[in-house]
Amino acid sequence: MVIGLLGILKAGGAYVPLDPTYPAERLAFMLQDAAISVLLTQAHLRNSLPPTAAQVVCLDQDWSRITTLPTTSPHLHISTSPHPHHLVYAIYTSGSTGRPKVTGVYQQGLVNLVSWYVTQFGLNAEDRTLIASSPSFDLTQKNLFAPLLVGGQLILSAAPLYEYALMTSLIQQHRVTWINCTPSAFYPYLAPDAPPDVTQAAFAKLDSLRYVVLGGEPVHMERLADWLASPACHATVVNTYGPTECTDVVSAYRIIPIRPSIPIGTPVANTCLYVLDDLLRPVPIGVTGELHIGGIQVGAGYLNRPELTAERFIPNPFGAGRLYKTGDLVRWLPDGNLEYLGRLDNQVKIRGFRIELGEIESLLSQHPMVQQAVVVVDGHGDLKRLVAYVITQAPHPSPDELRDYLAEQLPSYMVPSAFIALPTMPLTPNGKIDRAALSSLSAQPSESQHAYVPPTTPTEVSLAALWATLLGVERVGIQDDFFDLGGHSLLATQVISRVRTMFGVEVPLRRLFESPTVARFAAYLDLQIPVPVQEQPSIPRLTRVAYRRSRNDS
Repeated sequence: MVIGLLGILKAGGAYVPLDPTYPAERLAFMLQDAAISVLLTQAHLRNSLPPTAAQVVCLDQDWSRITTLPTTSPHLHISTSPHPHHLVYAIYTSGSTGRPKVTGVYQQGLVNLVSWYVTQFGLNAEDRTLIASSPSFDLTQKNLFAPLLVGGQLILSAAPLYEYALMTSLIQQHRVTWINCTPSAFYPYLAPDAPPDVTQAAFAKLDSLRYVVLGGEPVHMERLADWLASPACHATVVNTYGPTECTDVVSAYRIIPIRPSIPIGTPVANTCLYVLDDLLRPVPIGVTGELHIGGIQVGAGYLNRPELTAERFIPNPFGAGRLYKTGDLVRWLPDGNLEYLGRLDNQVKIRGFRIELGEIESLLSQHPMVQQAVVVVDGHGDLKRLVAYVITQAPHPSPDELRDYLAEQLPSYMVPSAFIALPTMPLTPNGKIDRAALSSLSAQPSESQHAYVPPTTPTEVSLAALWATLLGVERVGIQDDFFDLGGHSLLATQVISRVRTMFGVEVPLRRLFESPTVARFAAYLDLQIPVPVQEQPSIPRLTRVAYRRSRNDS
Protein backbone atom coordinates (compact mmCIF):
# COMPACT_ATOMS: atom_id res chain seq x y z
CA MET A 1 0.00 0.00 0.00
CA VAL A 2 2.73 2.46 0.96
CA ILE A 3 4.71 1.66 -2.21
CA GLY A 4 1.53 2.20 -4.22
CA LEU A 5 0.89 5.61 -2.64
CA LEU A 6 4.46 6.78 -3.23
CA GLY A 7 4.28 5.57 -6.83
CA ILE A 8 1.08 7.51 -7.45
CA LEU A 9 2.58 10.72 -6.09
CA LYS A 10 5.85 10.23 -8.02
CA ALA A 11 3.82 9.85 -11.21
CA GLY A 12 2.10 13.18 -10.53
CA GLY A 13 -1.26 11.65 -9.66
CA ALA A 14 -3.63 11.86 -6.71
CA TYR A 15 -4.99 8.92 -4.73
CA VAL A 16 -8.41 8.04 -3.36
CA PRO A 17 -8.21 5.58 -0.43
CA LEU A 18 -10.93 2.90 -0.52
CA ASP A 19 -11.84 0.78 2.48
CA PRO A 20 -12.50 -2.79 1.27
CA THR A 21 -14.93 -3.35 4.16
CA TYR A 22 -17.35 -0.79 2.69
CA PRO A 23 -20.45 -2.15 0.92
CA ALA A 24 -19.91 -2.92 -2.77
CA GLU A 25 -22.54 -0.37 -3.80
CA ARG A 26 -20.72 2.43 -1.99
CA LEU A 27 -17.36 1.41 -3.44
CA ALA A 28 -18.86 1.29 -6.92
CA PHE A 29 -20.21 4.83 -6.48
CA MET A 30 -16.82 6.10 -5.29
CA LEU A 31 -14.94 4.48 -8.19
CA GLN A 32 -17.30 6.01 -10.74
CA ASP A 33 -17.79 9.38 -9.06
CA ALA A 34 -14.06 10.01 -8.67
CA ALA A 35 -13.36 8.82 -12.24
CA ILE A 36 -10.70 6.40 -11.03
CA SER A 37 -8.34 5.44 -13.86
CA VAL A 38 -6.14 2.92 -12.02
CA LEU A 39 -7.16 0.72 -9.08
CA LEU A 40 -4.28 -0.58 -6.95
CA THR A 41 -5.33 -3.52 -4.81
CA GLN A 42 -4.36 -7.02 -3.71
CA ALA A 43 -5.43 -10.33 -5.19
CA HIS A 44 -7.42 -11.51 -2.15
CA LEU A 45 -9.55 -8.34 -2.32
CA ARG A 46 -10.11 -8.35 -6.07
CA ASN A 47 -13.24 -10.52 -6.13
CA SER A 48 -14.93 -8.53 -3.37
CA LEU A 49 -14.59 -5.24 -5.26
CA PRO A 50 -17.30 -4.06 -7.66
CA PRO A 51 -16.77 -4.13 -11.45
CA THR A 52 -14.85 -1.11 -12.67
CA ALA A 53 -13.59 0.34 -15.95
CA ALA A 54 -10.32 1.28 -14.21
CA GLN A 55 -7.11 -0.57 -14.94
CA VAL A 56 -6.66 -3.01 -12.03
CA VAL A 57 -3.18 -3.72 -10.66
CA CYS A 58 -2.73 -6.31 -7.91
CA LEU A 59 0.38 -5.20 -6.06
CA ASP A 60 1.02 -8.66 -4.64
CA GLN A 61 0.58 -10.76 -7.81
CA ASP A 62 1.36 -8.57 -10.81
CA TRP A 63 5.11 -8.21 -10.26
CA SER A 64 5.90 -10.23 -13.39
CA ARG A 65 4.24 -7.44 -15.37
CA ILE A 66 5.49 -4.61 -13.16
CA THR A 67 9.16 -5.65 -13.38
CA THR A 68 9.11 -5.29 -17.18
CA LEU A 69 8.53 -1.54 -16.85
CA PRO A 70 11.29 1.11 -16.65
CA THR A 71 12.91 1.78 -13.28
CA THR A 72 13.83 5.35 -14.20
CA SER A 73 11.80 8.29 -12.96
CA PRO A 74 8.70 8.93 -15.06
CA HIS A 75 8.93 11.74 -17.58
CA LEU A 76 6.22 14.14 -16.48
CA HIS A 77 4.60 16.66 -18.78
CA ILE A 78 4.49 20.21 -17.46
CA SER A 79 0.75 19.75 -16.81
CA THR A 80 1.34 16.77 -14.50
CA SER A 81 4.56 17.87 -12.79
CA PRO A 82 3.93 18.39 -9.06
CA HIS A 83 2.46 21.81 -8.32
CA PRO A 84 1.20 23.26 -5.01
CA HIS A 85 -2.36 23.41 -6.36
CA HIS A 86 -2.43 19.88 -7.72
CA LEU A 87 -4.45 17.36 -5.77
CA VAL A 88 -2.53 14.99 -3.54
CA TYR A 89 -5.51 12.93 -2.40
CA ALA A 90 -9.30 12.97 -2.28
CA ILE A 91 -11.30 11.45 0.57
CA TYR A 92 -15.00 10.59 0.75
CA THR A 93 -17.04 11.68 3.74
CA SER A 94 -20.70 11.40 4.60
CA GLY A 95 -23.01 13.75 2.68
CA SER A 96 -26.23 15.39 3.83
CA THR A 97 -27.98 14.85 0.47
CA GLY A 98 -27.99 11.06 0.62
CA ARG A 99 -24.72 10.38 -1.18
CA PRO A 100 -21.13 10.69 0.04
CA LYS A 101 -19.11 13.72 -0.98
CA VAL A 102 -15.44 13.71 -1.95
CA THR A 103 -13.05 16.38 -0.72
CA GLY A 104 -9.92 17.24 -2.69
CA VAL A 105 -6.74 18.18 -0.81
CA TYR A 106 -3.93 20.18 -2.39
CA GLN A 107 -0.27 19.18 -2.29
CA GLN A 108 0.60 22.49 -0.61
CA GLY A 109 -1.74 21.68 2.28
CA LEU A 110 -0.23 18.26 2.98
CA VAL A 111 3.34 19.57 2.62
CA ASN A 112 2.55 22.35 5.09
CA LEU A 113 0.93 19.99 7.59
CA VAL A 114 3.69 17.38 7.41
CA SER A 115 6.36 20.09 7.77
CA TRP A 116 4.60 21.51 10.82
CA TYR A 117 4.14 18.01 12.24
CA VAL A 118 7.86 17.24 11.92
CA THR A 119 9.20 20.54 13.23
CA GLN A 120 6.65 21.18 15.99
CA PHE A 121 7.20 17.82 17.68
CA GLY A 122 10.73 16.96 16.59
CA LEU A 123 9.80 13.83 14.63
CA ASN A 124 13.11 12.24 13.58
CA ALA A 125 14.84 9.16 12.21
CA GLU A 126 14.74 7.42 15.61
CA ASP A 127 10.94 7.56 15.79
CA ARG A 128 8.72 4.57 15.10
CA THR A 129 5.10 5.33 14.20
CA LEU A 130 2.31 2.79 14.57
CA ILE A 131 -0.41 3.19 11.94
CA ALA A 132 -3.47 2.73 14.13
CA SER A 133 -6.23 4.00 11.83
CA SER A 134 -7.65 3.06 8.45
CA PRO A 135 -5.90 4.41 5.33
CA SER A 136 -9.31 5.73 4.22
CA PHE A 137 -9.39 8.05 7.27
CA ASP A 138 -8.03 11.58 6.70
CA LEU A 139 -6.23 11.41 10.04
CA THR A 140 -3.97 8.66 8.65
CA GLN A 141 -2.45 10.50 5.69
CA LYS A 142 0.17 12.59 7.52
CA ASN A 143 1.19 9.57 9.59
CA LEU A 144 2.08 7.65 6.42
CA PHE A 145 4.39 10.31 4.99
CA ALA A 146 5.86 12.33 7.88
CA PRO A 147 7.94 9.48 9.40
CA LEU A 148 9.33 8.47 5.99
CA LEU A 149 10.40 12.04 5.19
CA VAL A 150 12.70 12.12 8.24
CA GLY A 151 13.95 8.55 7.91
CA GLY A 152 11.72 7.12 10.63
CA GLN A 153 9.89 3.80 10.64
CA LEU A 154 6.29 2.91 9.90
CA ILE A 155 4.86 -0.02 11.85
CA LEU A 156 1.96 -1.58 9.93
CA SER A 157 0.07 -4.67 10.96
CA ALA A 158 -2.16 -7.10 9.15
CA ALA A 159 -4.11 -7.47 12.40
CA PRO A 160 -7.46 -5.66 12.68
CA LEU A 161 -6.99 -2.13 14.02
CA TYR A 162 -9.05 -2.82 17.13
CA GLU A 163 -7.26 -6.01 18.19
CA TYR A 164 -5.73 -4.16 21.11
CA ALA A 165 -3.80 -7.09 22.55
CA LEU A 166 -1.96 -7.48 19.23
CA MET A 167 -1.52 -3.75 18.71
CA THR A 168 -0.15 -3.32 22.24
CA SER A 169 2.29 -6.14 21.57
CA LEU A 170 3.47 -4.25 18.47
CA ILE A 171 4.02 -1.11 20.54
CA GLN A 172 6.06 -3.07 23.06
CA GLN A 173 7.95 -5.19 20.53
CA HIS A 174 8.97 -2.33 18.22
CA ARG A 175 9.29 0.31 20.97
CA VAL A 176 6.83 2.54 19.15
CA THR A 177 7.32 6.23 19.92
CA TRP A 178 4.38 7.78 18.02
CA ILE A 179 0.73 6.94 17.73
CA ASN A 180 -2.07 9.08 16.25
CA CYS A 181 -5.72 8.03 16.47
CA THR A 182 -9.09 9.07 17.83
CA PRO A 183 -9.50 9.24 21.63
CA SER A 184 -12.04 6.41 21.55
CA ALA A 185 -9.52 4.22 19.75
CA PHE A 186 -6.78 5.02 22.27
CA TYR A 187 -8.63 4.51 25.58
CA PRO A 188 -8.71 0.68 25.31
CA TYR A 189 -4.88 0.63 25.24
CA LEU A 190 -5.09 1.74 28.88
CA ALA A 191 -7.10 -1.34 29.99
CA PRO A 192 -10.04 0.66 31.38
CA ASP A 193 -11.96 -0.84 34.31
CA ALA A 194 -9.44 -3.66 34.68
CA PRO A 195 -7.97 -4.63 38.08
CA PRO A 196 -5.12 -2.31 39.19
CA ASP A 197 -2.37 -4.83 38.44
CA VAL A 198 -3.67 -5.33 34.88
CA THR A 199 -3.97 -1.58 34.37
CA GLN A 200 -0.43 -0.92 35.55
CA ALA A 201 0.84 -3.69 33.28
CA ALA A 202 -0.96 -2.03 30.36
CA PHE A 203 0.65 1.30 31.24
CA ALA A 204 4.08 -0.33 31.30
CA LYS A 205 3.62 -1.66 27.76
CA LEU A 206 3.21 1.94 26.53
CA ASP A 207 6.35 3.32 28.17
CA SER A 208 8.14 3.79 24.82
CA LEU A 209 5.57 6.29 23.56
CA ARG A 210 6.96 9.79 23.14
CA TYR A 211 3.86 11.41 21.62
CA VAL A 212 0.21 10.42 21.57
CA VAL A 213 -1.68 12.61 19.09
CA LEU A 214 -5.46 12.46 19.42
CA GLY A 215 -8.07 13.93 17.10
CA GLY A 216 -11.47 13.53 15.52
CA GLU A 217 -13.57 13.90 18.68
CA PRO A 218 -13.42 15.53 22.13
CA VAL A 219 -10.91 14.18 24.66
CA HIS A 220 -12.29 13.02 28.02
CA MET A 221 -9.59 13.89 30.52
CA GLU A 222 -10.84 11.44 33.15
CA ARG A 223 -10.06 8.56 30.77
CA LEU A 224 -6.39 9.60 30.59
CA ALA A 225 -5.73 10.90 34.09
CA ASP A 226 -4.45 7.70 35.74
CA TRP A 227 -2.13 6.91 32.84
CA LEU A 228 -0.75 10.46 32.66
CA ALA A 229 -0.02 10.33 36.42
CA SER A 230 1.68 6.94 36.13
CA PRO A 231 5.50 6.69 36.33
CA ALA A 232 5.29 4.53 33.18
CA CYS A 233 3.93 7.45 31.12
CA HIS A 234 6.65 9.35 29.27
CA ALA A 235 4.40 10.70 26.52
CA THR A 236 3.19 14.15 25.62
CA VAL A 237 -0.49 14.01 24.64
CA VAL A 238 -1.70 16.43 21.96
CA ASN A 239 -5.31 17.22 21.11
CA THR A 240 -5.78 18.14 17.45
CA TYR A 241 -8.69 19.50 15.46
CA GLY A 242 -9.39 19.91 11.78
CA PRO A 243 -11.79 18.97 8.96
CA THR A 244 -10.98 16.85 5.93
CA GLU A 245 -11.66 19.95 3.79
CA CYS A 246 -8.60 21.64 5.32
CA THR A 247 -6.03 18.81 5.25
CA ASP A 248 -7.04 17.20 8.54
CA VAL A 249 -5.35 19.31 11.26
CA VAL A 250 -5.61 23.10 11.64
CA SER A 251 -5.10 23.49 15.39
CA ALA A 252 -3.41 21.67 18.25
CA TYR A 253 -3.13 21.78 22.03
CA ARG A 254 -0.61 20.03 24.28
CA ILE A 255 -2.72 18.57 27.05
CA ILE A 256 -2.07 19.70 30.62
CA PRO A 257 -3.25 17.00 33.07
CA ILE A 258 -4.70 19.47 35.57
CA ARG A 259 -7.02 21.03 32.98
CA PRO A 260 -10.40 19.27 33.02
CA SER A 261 -11.74 20.79 29.77
CA ILE A 262 -9.46 20.29 26.78
CA PRO A 263 -9.37 23.09 24.14
CA ILE A 264 -8.67 22.42 20.47
CA GLY A 265 -5.72 24.78 20.72
CA THR A 266 -4.05 27.34 18.47
CA PRO A 267 -3.52 27.40 14.68
CA VAL A 268 -0.86 25.33 12.95
CA ALA A 269 1.65 27.09 10.70
CA ASN A 270 0.36 29.19 7.79
CA THR A 271 -3.24 28.78 8.93
CA CYS A 272 -5.72 31.43 10.07
CA LEU A 273 -8.70 30.69 12.31
CA TYR A 274 -11.62 33.13 12.51
CA VAL A 275 -14.59 33.02 14.88
CA LEU A 276 -17.35 34.91 13.08
CA ASP A 277 -21.02 35.78 13.49
CA ASP A 278 -23.75 35.38 10.84
CA LEU A 279 -22.54 38.54 9.08
CA LEU A 280 -18.92 37.30 8.95
CA ARG A 281 -17.84 39.72 11.69
CA PRO A 282 -15.25 38.60 14.29
CA VAL A 283 -16.78 38.03 17.73
CA PRO A 284 -15.10 38.99 21.02
CA ILE A 285 -13.19 36.62 23.29
CA GLY A 286 -15.61 34.29 25.09
CA VAL A 287 -18.47 34.79 22.60
CA THR A 288 -19.68 31.81 20.58
CA GLY A 289 -19.37 31.96 16.79
CA GLU A 290 -18.80 29.75 13.76
CA LEU A 291 -15.23 28.70 13.03
CA HIS A 292 -13.89 29.71 9.60
CA ILE A 293 -10.52 28.48 8.34
CA GLY A 294 -8.17 30.29 5.98
CA GLY A 295 -4.64 29.81 4.79
CA ILE A 296 -2.56 27.31 2.90
CA GLN A 297 -4.38 24.20 4.15
CA VAL A 298 -7.79 25.08 2.72
CA GLY A 299 -8.49 22.39 0.13
CA ALA A 300 -9.92 22.28 -3.37
CA GLY A 301 -13.53 21.85 -2.29
CA TYR A 302 -15.97 19.08 -3.16
CA LEU A 303 -15.17 17.41 -6.46
CA ASN A 304 -18.10 17.38 -8.90
CA ARG A 305 -20.16 19.46 -6.42
CA PRO A 306 -19.73 23.14 -7.45
CA GLU A 307 -22.85 24.35 -5.61
CA LEU A 308 -21.81 22.80 -2.33
CA THR A 309 -18.25 24.05 -2.79
CA ALA A 310 -19.49 27.60 -3.33
CA GLU A 311 -21.66 27.34 -0.21
CA ARG A 312 -18.89 26.16 2.13
CA PHE A 313 -15.77 27.69 0.54
CA ILE A 314 -16.31 31.46 0.48
CA PRO A 315 -14.17 34.49 -0.45
CA ASN A 316 -11.95 35.61 2.41
CA PRO A 317 -13.10 39.09 3.54
CA PHE A 318 -9.85 39.53 5.51
CA GLY A 319 -7.31 38.75 2.78
CA ALA A 320 -6.44 36.57 -0.17
CA GLY A 321 -7.81 33.10 -0.87
CA ARG A 322 -10.91 31.45 0.51
CA LEU A 323 -12.39 30.62 3.91
CA TYR A 324 -13.92 27.28 4.75
CA LYS A 325 -17.12 27.49 6.79
CA THR A 326 -16.80 24.58 9.21
CA GLY A 327 -20.27 24.61 10.77
CA ASP A 328 -18.53 24.17 14.14
CA LEU A 329 -19.38 26.42 17.08
CA VAL A 330 -16.34 27.63 19.02
CA ARG A 331 -15.13 30.50 21.17
CA TRP A 332 -11.78 32.07 21.94
CA LEU A 333 -10.52 31.56 25.49
CA PRO A 334 -8.58 34.33 27.28
CA ASP A 335 -5.34 32.34 26.94
CA GLY A 336 -5.57 32.33 23.14
CA ASN A 337 -6.84 28.76 22.74
CA LEU A 338 -10.04 27.76 20.97
CA GLU A 339 -12.79 25.81 22.72
CA TYR A 340 -15.06 23.54 20.68
CA LEU A 341 -18.76 23.80 21.61
CA GLY A 342 -20.76 21.81 19.05
CA ARG A 343 -22.34 21.90 15.59
CA LEU A 344 -24.68 24.22 13.73
CA ASP A 345 -26.28 21.41 11.70
CA ASN A 346 -27.12 17.70 11.84
CA GLN A 347 -23.57 16.55 11.28
CA VAL A 348 -22.28 14.41 14.14
CA LYS A 349 -19.11 12.56 15.04
CA ILE A 350 -19.17 9.08 16.52
CA ARG A 351 -15.85 7.48 17.44
CA GLY A 352 -14.11 9.95 15.14
CA PHE A 353 -16.25 9.24 12.07
CA ARG A 354 -17.98 12.26 10.59
CA ILE A 355 -21.60 11.41 9.82
CA GLU A 356 -24.29 13.44 8.10
CA LEU A 357 -27.58 12.26 9.57
CA GLY A 358 -29.29 13.46 6.39
CA GLU A 359 -27.47 10.85 4.31
CA ILE A 360 -28.82 8.02 6.47
CA GLU A 361 -32.31 9.53 6.54
CA SER A 362 -32.34 9.97 2.76
CA LEU A 363 -31.33 6.36 2.06
CA LEU A 364 -33.70 4.97 4.67
CA SER A 365 -36.58 6.95 3.15
CA GLN A 366 -35.90 5.26 -0.18
CA HIS A 367 -37.00 1.92 1.26
CA PRO A 368 -40.38 1.16 -0.39
CA MET A 369 -42.10 0.55 2.95
CA VAL A 370 -40.67 3.64 4.76
CA GLN A 371 -42.72 6.82 4.56
CA GLN A 372 -40.51 8.99 6.77
CA ALA A 373 -37.25 8.55 8.66
CA VAL A 374 -35.38 10.63 11.22
CA VAL A 375 -32.04 9.66 12.73
CA VAL A 376 -30.76 11.02 16.04
CA VAL A 377 -27.76 10.41 18.29
CA ASP A 378 -28.32 8.72 21.61
CA GLY A 379 -25.94 8.40 24.56
CA HIS A 380 -22.51 9.84 25.12
CA GLY A 381 -18.90 8.74 25.12
CA ASP A 382 -18.41 5.06 24.33
CA LEU A 383 -22.19 4.51 24.44
CA LYS A 384 -22.95 7.06 21.73
CA ARG A 385 -25.04 5.43 19.00
CA LEU A 386 -27.42 6.17 16.13
CA VAL A 387 -31.16 5.58 16.51
CA ALA A 388 -33.56 5.66 13.54
CA TYR A 389 -37.24 6.56 13.96
CA VAL A 390 -39.44 5.50 11.07
CA ILE A 391 -43.03 5.69 9.91
CA THR A 392 -43.70 2.57 7.83
CA GLN A 393 -46.53 1.12 5.78
CA ALA A 394 -47.73 -2.46 5.33
CA PRO A 395 -46.14 -4.88 5.10
CA HIS A 396 -44.17 -3.23 7.88
CA PRO A 397 -40.42 -4.02 7.64
CA SER A 398 -38.69 -5.41 10.72
CA PRO A 399 -35.67 -3.66 12.28
CA ASP A 400 -33.45 -6.43 10.89
CA GLU A 401 -34.77 -5.80 7.36
CA LEU A 402 -34.08 -2.07 7.65
CA ARG A 403 -30.63 -2.74 9.11
CA ASP A 404 -29.75 -5.11 6.25
CA TYR A 405 -31.09 -2.61 3.71
CA LEU A 406 -28.76 0.13 4.97
CA ALA A 407 -25.82 -2.24 5.46
CA GLU A 408 -25.83 -2.86 1.70
CA GLN A 409 -25.21 0.83 1.06
CA LEU A 410 -23.47 2.34 4.09
CA PRO A 411 -20.33 1.64 6.15
CA SER A 412 -21.06 -0.18 9.39
CA TYR A 413 -20.43 2.93 11.52
CA MET A 414 -23.34 4.67 9.74
CA VAL A 415 -25.93 1.92 10.26
CA PRO A 416 -28.20 2.79 13.24
CA SER A 417 -28.09 0.51 16.27
CA ALA A 418 -31.85 0.69 16.79
CA PHE A 419 -34.92 1.18 14.55
CA ILE A 420 -38.08 2.37 16.25
CA ALA A 421 -41.44 2.57 14.45
CA LEU A 422 -43.74 5.50 15.31
CA PRO A 423 -47.30 6.25 14.14
CA THR A 424 -46.37 9.95 13.68
CA MET A 425 -43.33 12.14 14.19
CA PRO A 426 -43.36 14.67 17.05
CA LEU A 427 -43.42 18.26 15.78
CA THR A 428 -42.38 21.61 17.21
CA PRO A 429 -44.94 24.46 17.37
CA ASN A 430 -43.71 25.71 13.97
CA GLY A 431 -44.30 22.30 12.37
CA LYS A 432 -40.70 21.02 12.18
CA ILE A 433 -39.54 17.61 13.38
CA ASP A 434 -38.95 17.81 17.12
CA ARG A 435 -35.52 16.17 17.28
CA ALA A 436 -35.21 17.02 20.96
CA ALA A 437 -38.34 14.96 21.70
CA LEU A 438 -36.92 12.05 19.71
CA SER A 439 -33.62 12.33 21.55
CA SER A 440 -35.44 12.09 24.87
CA LEU A 441 -37.12 8.90 23.63
CA SER A 442 -33.70 7.57 22.58
CA ALA A 443 -32.41 8.10 26.10
CA GLN A 444 -34.55 5.20 27.23
CA PRO A 445 -32.70 1.88 27.55
CA SER A 446 -32.31 -0.27 24.45
CA GLU A 447 -34.80 -3.07 24.04
CA SER A 448 -34.02 -6.46 22.61
CA GLN A 449 -35.70 -7.65 19.44
CA HIS A 450 -36.04 -11.11 21.05
CA ALA A 451 -38.08 -12.51 23.92
CA TYR A 452 -36.02 -12.45 27.08
CA VAL A 453 -34.34 -15.78 27.81
CA PRO A 454 -32.37 -15.62 31.08
CA PRO A 455 -28.80 -16.92 31.32
CA THR A 456 -28.35 -20.24 33.09
CA THR A 457 -24.69 -21.29 32.99
CA PRO A 458 -22.02 -19.39 34.95
CA THR A 459 -20.42 -18.21 31.70
CA GLU A 460 -23.73 -16.90 30.37
CA VAL A 461 -24.50 -15.15 33.67
CA SER A 462 -21.10 -13.42 33.65
CA LEU A 463 -21.37 -12.37 30.02
CA ALA A 464 -24.94 -11.08 30.37
CA ALA A 465 -23.91 -8.95 33.35
CA LEU A 466 -20.87 -7.65 31.49
CA TRP A 467 -22.88 -6.69 28.41
CA ALA A 468 -25.57 -5.00 30.50
CA THR A 469 -22.91 -2.88 32.21
CA LEU A 470 -21.10 -1.88 29.01
CA LEU A 471 -24.29 -1.20 27.05
CA GLY A 472 -26.14 0.59 29.85
CA VAL A 473 -29.20 -1.67 29.73
CA GLU A 474 -31.14 -3.26 32.59
CA ARG A 475 -30.81 -6.88 31.51
CA VAL A 476 -29.47 -9.00 28.66
CA GLY A 477 -30.85 -12.37 27.60
CA ILE A 478 -28.89 -15.16 25.99
CA GLN A 479 -30.45 -14.55 22.56
CA ASP A 480 -29.74 -10.81 22.60
CA ASP A 481 -27.31 -9.55 19.98
CA PHE A 482 -24.49 -7.37 21.31
CA PHE A 483 -24.61 -5.06 18.28
CA ASP A 484 -28.41 -4.86 18.12
CA LEU A 485 -28.32 -3.50 21.68
CA GLY A 486 -26.02 -0.64 20.65
CA GLY A 487 -22.63 -2.32 20.74
CA HIS A 488 -19.92 -1.27 18.30
CA SER A 489 -16.32 -2.17 17.53
CA LEU A 490 -14.76 -0.10 20.31
CA LEU A 491 -17.15 -1.46 22.95
CA ALA A 492 -16.40 -4.90 21.54
CA THR A 493 -12.75 -4.40 22.43
CA GLN A 494 -13.79 -3.77 26.03
CA VAL A 495 -15.70 -7.08 26.01
CA ILE A 496 -12.55 -8.86 24.83
CA SER A 497 -10.44 -7.10 27.46
CA ARG A 498 -12.85 -7.97 30.29
CA VAL A 499 -13.13 -11.58 29.09
CA ARG A 500 -9.35 -11.83 29.20
CA THR A 501 -9.42 -10.66 32.84
CA MET A 502 -12.48 -12.66 33.94
CA PHE A 503 -11.74 -15.98 32.25
CA GLY A 504 -8.03 -15.88 31.52
CA VAL A 505 -8.72 -16.50 27.82
CA GLU A 506 -7.34 -14.56 24.84
CA VAL A 507 -10.17 -14.22 22.32
CA PRO A 508 -9.79 -12.60 18.88
CA LEU A 509 -12.05 -9.61 18.33
CA ARG A 510 -13.62 -11.16 15.23
CA ARG A 511 -15.08 -13.94 17.40
CA LEU A 512 -17.57 -11.51 18.96
CA PHE A 513 -18.69 -10.41 15.48
CA GLU A 514 -19.11 -14.06 14.49
CA SER A 515 -20.88 -15.03 17.75
CA PRO A 516 -22.69 -11.85 18.82
CA THR A 517 -25.27 -13.41 21.19
CA VAL A 518 -24.60 -14.34 24.79
CA ALA A 519 -25.46 -17.98 24.09
CA ARG A 520 -23.10 -18.37 21.15
CA PHE A 521 -20.24 -16.42 22.70
CA ALA A 522 -20.56 -18.32 25.99
CA ALA A 523 -20.53 -21.66 24.13
CA TYR A 524 -17.31 -20.61 22.41
CA LEU A 525 -15.75 -19.51 25.70
CA ASP A 526 -16.62 -22.77 27.41
CA LEU A 527 -14.49 -24.56 24.85
CA GLN A 528 -11.55 -22.24 25.48
CA ILE A 529 -11.49 -21.95 29.28
CA PRO A 530 -8.58 -24.02 30.60
CA VAL A 531 -9.33 -27.15 32.62
CA PRO A 532 -7.02 -28.31 35.45
CA VAL A 533 -4.29 -30.54 34.00
CA GLN A 534 -5.12 -33.55 36.16
CA GLU A 535 -8.64 -33.72 34.70
CA GLN A 536 -7.65 -33.63 31.05
CA PRO A 537 -6.55 -37.26 30.43
CA SER A 538 -9.77 -38.86 31.64
CA ILE A 539 -12.43 -36.45 30.42
CA PRO A 540 -13.22 -36.06 26.69
CA ARG A 541 -13.38 -32.47 25.41
CA LEU A 542 -17.15 -32.18 24.94
CA THR A 543 -17.88 -33.96 28.23
CA ARG A 544 -15.42 -31.67 29.98
CA VAL A 545 -17.65 -28.65 29.20
CA ALA A 546 -20.62 -30.15 31.03
CA TYR A 547 -18.38 -31.34 33.86
CA ARG A 548 -16.86 -27.91 34.38
CA ARG A 549 -20.27 -26.27 34.39
CA SER A 550 -21.45 -28.75 37.00
CA ARG A 551 -18.48 -27.98 39.22
CA ASN A 552 -19.01 -24.24 38.81
CA ASP A 553 -22.69 -24.61 39.67
CA SER A 554 -21.83 -26.47 42.85
